[in-house]
Parts: sequence; C-alpha cells; structure tokens
Amino acid sequence: MTATELFPVDAPLGDVREIAADTFALNASFWGFPNVVYLLRSGRAWALVDSGIAETPALAIAPFLRANGGWESLELVLGTHGHLDHIGGNGWLKQHAPAARFALGALDAGWAEDVERHYVQLYVHGAPGQWRPDPATELAVRAACGTPVAIDHPLVGGEVLTFGDGREIEARHLGAHSPGQILYLDRQTGCAFSGDAVQGPGTLSVTTGQQDFPMYRTPVDYLRSLETIRSAAPAVLCTAHRGVHRGEPVTELLDESISWLAAFDDELRDITAARGDLGLEEAVDAVLERRPGYARGLQVRVTTAEHLDGLVRDGHLQPYLRGTQKRWRTTNPLSGRPSHDHLAL
Repeated sequence: MTATELFPVDAPLGDVREIAADTFALNASFWGFPNVVYLLRSGRAWALVDSGIAETPALAIAPFLRANGGWESLELVLGTHGHLDHIGGNGWLKQHAPAARFALGALDAGWAEDVERHYVQLYVHGAPGQWRPDPATELAVRAACGTPVAIDHPLVGGEVLTFGDGREIEARHLGAHSPGQILYLDRQTGCAFSGDAVQGPGTLSVTTGQQDFPMYRTPVDYLRSLETIRSAAPAVLCTAHRGVHRGEPVTELLDESISWLAAFDDELRDITAARGDLGLEEAVDAVLERRPGYARGLQVRVTTAEHLDGLVRDGHLQPYLRGTQKRWRTTNPLSGRPSHDHLAL
C-alpha cells in the first residue's frame, strides 16, 4: 500500500488510520510529497515516529493529540533519520511537550541540534560537484528545518527504548539514506518504522509531477540496509513516503528497491562506456535524458556520484580532477560488462 493509497491525494493533513493495535498513521504530506508519521499508544502515553517539517505538528499532529490525552501524554519522539521532513517539527513539539524525550541516530544528531550544520553539511558540502540550492530553495529548506532540539537518545543500534506502560521499541542502525538512519521495531505489534530506508523508484510529487530520485550513501550501504530490514521480518513495514505494507508486499517493495538500484548501475555503465570521459553534470544530463520523469536536484546528483564511485571500485572507471572538478573515465571500454563486484555484500 503506497502512501497515496493510504491517504488519497486530497486527504486533509492529520487524517488518521489505525494500522495495528494502538498504532496510528497520520497524513503529514508536504510540498506535494506524500509523508506519513506514526503515533503509538501505551497506557496514557504516546510515542511519535518522525515529526515532519516545521509546520507539521501544528497542522497534522496537534489535533490528534489534543483529542487523545493532550500534549503531556507525548513521552517519546523517535526520529528515523535527520532530514528536515523527519525532524523539522521537533522544536515545535519540544515547546508544547517539554517533557518529551527525543531519539535519533547518533550520526544524524548534529543535524537536529544545529540548523546551520544541517543545511551546510547536507545541502552545501553534501552536494557533489558545483551544484547548490537556489536562494528560494535555501529559504524553504531552512524554514522547514524548524528550531533545534537536543537529542536525549543518540542511537547507535541495539538500544531498546520504552514508554508508557512498558511498550518496547528496538533500534537497529541502517545508515544508508543518511549516516544515522535507524529502523525502529515495535515488539508489541511487529511493526517496523523505516523512514526513507526503502525507496523503491523514488517519491512522486503531485505538485510537480516529477519523482525525487532514491538517495543513499553508497550502493553497498543501501543493499545492506535493505537486507537488514528483510532479516527483521516485520509483520508490518511502515515507511514515510511509500505507505504501509504487510506480508508479501513487504518483500515486493524490498525487491523493487534492489532491482531499481541494479538497473541504475547498469544504466550508468552504459552511459560511461558510451561517453568514455564525463563529469557529474554530464552524467546527470544523460541520466535525466533517459529518465525524464525525475527531478533535477540534490538526490539525483548524490546517487549518481555514489554509483560512479562504485564503478571505480569495480574497475570500470578511473577518477581524476580537472582543476577542482571531479571527472570519471573508462579504464577499458572494450573489456565488456563488469561483474557488479562493488554491489556484493
């Protein structure tokens, strides 16, 4: 079940569905993208998985909590990772529920605690090549980040967090979509909350009609994180942008994500073999010529650069600098198709 199937495109913010016992999905869409946050109940207490962007709590979460115990009942806020659409609402929540504890992967905690660090590390130095967000995008991103909040539980994986009457949430480190990406496993229901760890072919914006590219640190990191989720065998997989999945659809979504990754790797091998020598923007041009439905932004650049470096590890490409710009050239364009060694776990 995709996010748009869980919540129709015209569903109001804060629309709610009970997806398991004492477990609720809330519509937290933003900027035309589907987005889901989750609320878990234990006794009179609530835990929230992801806080959305800065305006999400006021528009989507507050009505639910006001009707179900009030702000004092929010005990725990679990961030799946440190991107703005998952931690941007933390500051608003802390103001209204000062006793709530905040959890996030330790490697992402700095982004939740310092908006400037978040923006510079992810959108400036995190962007390969010469691309930077335009001024309007920068303003929107900084506003969506909200205000910083200290992380009470900087997670490395293996921790078990409890709230309410003892409901237990286990944390497992994934570290692919972001360095500190965490998978939360609810021991009461078998639900797994994965944030953006399972991306399929990307996320469609109904506003622009374009998809954001899947984004991850390296292809191997992404494969490993998907296999970690598979090995957890969740009864219900609860994603941020791709909705809620049960049974065989969980496996299908994981397989779809892996197939997309391998197909994109093949595509870049074809592109680089045909070009012989190219820079990142030339590679992105070629990718988007083949995939015109995708947006040209941070995500396509990050993922394309990571795959190009993977092909360096596979022996297909050699990197070099032309001035300050990184380029890649084929080492032996007539040697046939490489072996995908760099995708081996």
